[in-house]
Amino acid sequence: MNKTIVIILFFLSFSVDAKEIFSFENIFLYFNEENPYFYNSIGKEYIAKEKEYYYKGAFDTQLKAQYDEKSYPLTTGTFQKVEIVKPIENGIEFSVAYRKSIGTQEYNNIKTGEEGEVLTGIKIPIFSVFNNTSKNKIDLVTSKVNTKTIHQNIRSSLNRLSFQIFKTYYQILLNQEIVITEKQLLEKAQSNFVFMSKEVASGKTAKISLYGNERQVINRKQRKINADNLLLRNKNIFLQYLGISKNKFNKKYFLPRLPQKSYKLMSFADAQTIAINNNPQLQEIEYKIEKIKLQQEYNTVSKYPNLNLNLYGAHDFKEKKGYEREGYKISVDFSLPIEQRKYKGQKAALKKEILLLQSSMQKIQIDIQTNIKNILLKAKTTQTMIWLSKKELVLTKKLEDAEKIKYREGLSQLQLVNLREMKTLQVEQKLLKYYYDYKLLKLELKLKLGIDIYLAKNS
Repeated sequence: MNKTIVIILFFLSFSVDAKEIFSFENIFLYFNEENPYFYNSIGKEYIAKEKEYYYKGAFDTQLKAQYDEKSYPLTTGTFQKVEIVKPIENGIEFSVAYRKSIGTQEYNNIKTGEEGEVLTGIKIPIFSVFNNTSKNKIDLVTSKVNTKTIHQNIRSSLNRLSFQIFKTYYQILLNQEIVITEKQLLEKAQSNFVFMSKEVASGKTAKISLYGNERQVINRKQRKINADNLLLRNKNIFLQYLGISKNKFNKKYFLPRLPQKSYKLMSFADAQTIAINNNPQLQEIEYKIEKIKLQQEYNTVSKYPNLNLNLYGAHDFKEKKGYEREGYKISVDFSLPIEQRKYKGQKAALKKEILLLQSSMQKIQIDIQTNIKNILLKAKTTQTMIWLSKKELVLTKKLEDAEKIKYREGLSQLQLVNLREMKTLQVEQKLLKYYYDYKLLKLELKLKLGIDIYLAKNS
């Protein structure tokens, strides 16, 4: 009965103090706008979207009002006008207005009846309409392409940031494993010291033999302290990226062991296809080319004359026999630069910009191919090294155990045991480093492929 109570109390205390394992996926919980490292990368996209909204303002309906009143010694007059103008994407502007013009006018010869008149009008830039484009439309579409371009730039920035954070995460897992191996090495020295003390006490070994053993214990304590210190330093860097205090982290989480397994590698052909479709640098260049093509489209309009057709209709409210209540106005604006140097210069410059960007894209593609090949080659080599190191570790442990047996039977020396223990430690840490390298190679491959490693679903 007492045993049952103890077990129940144990599990109750465990449930109160239980910590959550801080797995790889937990990192994504701290990828939010409250994290300055994360927000510093995504903030530019918010600005770009607001600029899109700004350029939409070019198509806002405009309300205009004008009032003019004068009373000079020989002339008097008033002029009132309220107008609504609506521009659309191809450059056409529609307008409707009410105006009232009485007396002698200052800057025009417009006259209306006492009740004023209504005007309806349309302004048609002929060649803009013919090409279905306008400066305002190009500005808006360009701002949308700019947002896409910035998004790809942000993807690159976030992926680099994520890689650095994940690298630090696996670094502290490796450091944690190193601490464990150093602790085990220290415990071996302490165990050897206990054995040696008994040998000295029984008179089988001279007391001076303890000094070398004690020095070995001190040396391994120093190694353990240095390993602990390195773990804490890298952990501080990791928590800095997450924006969480050490106390809060330690109360809520504990770190897992370093994953000690390898993964199936994708083929070079598959990796190359993914990179071409996903790499943010390549997509950013594609959007830059798209933006230049928009500029080319608008530049094409500049080779035509600037030809605007303005049509206005007027309706006066005055009713009087023989008084014409309806009227109209037609006007045409025309201008054409004869040399067309502006059009020709811009055309040549834009063409060369596209060629330069296409060249940059080819260079990036070659670099990506080389990087993928090297990563896959290194990953394959690391797999082999993991396999060989595991076999080596089995052998070194057997040799260490055999040396210890010989030592305890008086057929070996403590110095040889220490050498065997250090060799085992070196192989253990070398194997751990290979597992760490392999995890980083997996992340680095995703970085080169353009897979968004800052998204949990892709990790």
